[in-house]
Amino acid sequence: MLPDIIGDSVANADTKHGNPEGANFKAIAIDIDTTGRRLCDKIFQLAAFTPTEHFEQYIMPSVNLNSAARQRHQVCVIKVKGHRVLKSMQSNKIIKTESEATGFRKLIGWLEEQNSNCDGIVFICHEKRKFIPLMIVQSLINLNMLTAFAKLVKGFVNTNNLAMATMGGTDRMYFNVRNLSKLLNKGSKDNAPEEFVGSANARARLAFNVAVELCDREPRSSKDSGSLCQALSPYIDTMDIEIRDLDLENVNLKRQNSFRPLFLNYFKTTVHRVRAVKFRILLAENGLDLGILNEIWNEIRMQGLISTLAPIESLTSKEKTELVILMDSYFDPKKIDIKPVAKAARRRRRHNNSPASTTGGKETLDQNLSFQPDSAPKTSTPNKERVPNGKRTRSANGNDSNNENRNEDGNNQRGKVRRKRNARRMKPAAHKSSQDGAATEQPLQEKKRK
Repeated sequence: MLPDIIGDSVANADTKHGNPEGANFKAIAIDIDTTGRRLCDKIFQLAAFTPTEHFEQYIMPSVNLNSAARQRHQVCVIKVKGHRVLKSMQSNKIIKTESEATGFRKLIGWLEEQNSNCDGIVFICHEKRKFIPLMIVQSLINLNMLTAFAKLVKGFVNTNNLAMATMGGTDRMYFNVRNLSKLLNKGSKDNAPEEFVGSANARARLAFNVAVELCDREPRSSKDSGSLCQALSPYIDTMDIEIRDLDLENVNLKRQNSFRPLFLNYFKTTVHRVRAVKFRILLAENGLDLGILNEIWNEIRMQGLISTLAPIESLTSKEKTELVILMDSYFDPKKIDIKPVAKAARRRRRHNNSPASTTGGKETLDQNLSFQPDSAPKTSTPNKERVPNGKRTRSANGNDSNNENRNEDGNNQRGKVRRKRNARRMKPAAHKSSQDGAATEQPLQEKKRK
């Protein structure tokens, strides 16, 4: 069973790249802004760039942007008079948007104008993992516009593959489009300020310039991009390849979702959530899911898990050991599920006479990670007896009598204040003389309040 699983190739490397028929293609850089980095997210900006013209269109997404997308693009969704609108967090202005169908319809119309004097269009993008073509193809399939789009666009080119082929091979460190543009223009005297690359329009322009620099073709101000396509032709992924990769990605998503119960304890912290996402992607891309791993464990136990994870080169030895221990504790009903625990980094006090440490008191991620059982016993202090609110126990010193004396003194004092207040309200009546001439005094009358 193991050879079949390990030999099951998720993607056929022989048909990875293809050279579409025809020779006169036009290169156009494209980029998108999305509400997240998953296939279930939505596109809210389309941008395309050529040396002579460019296209930009904002789309009102049906879902809100997640926190990472808001920080990356500086755009958020708000409500104005009950309607959802896009707002720029930099200028605090409302962005004019269109529906998804209208936005892609305008893009196809603009591509028809660009395709007037050539045999087709090749899109240029820059990313580490394929995401932009898959999102565009998926949206076009949902809108029933893929046929019209495929007549104009012949394929996609990822400049990251071109950079790996011309700048150090597959072991080269990945650079985003801005850093790669800086690296290629390192010797130039252009000291322009850094541009905000959170917008798809800026990234599309940088991707086109990077492609020109990597191909060592005409300068960036050139109006003819036909020679650029000749250099990019070995790296073109045709539309058939993109549709196949989209179907394959949907299958991988189902495999990734099967690992959710296994990595349930990893979703409690950000550090472990990132590791869980990495593990799920790598396991799914190698044709594994939780059901297959469970069958392997039932047959050969832990040794089968070790043999299955051994061919995965993207995992380090520590990560493979971590996965084997995690799966063994999950599949074995006699063992307790383990969960990762991040140890707090120790901070050393630096004295005036002692030199500063080079690490700054921080430990590496591998040192901070450890495991403990999910139901590990926790030490707790004994519960103290709590006195109900509003109730106080009587002391043994006879303080109750003192409290009663204070209450009596307070009542007497309040009574005196009332009598004085009533005395002020009373006033003497006018003296009247009786029949015999003697003055008689009328009784006191209460003064009327105004």
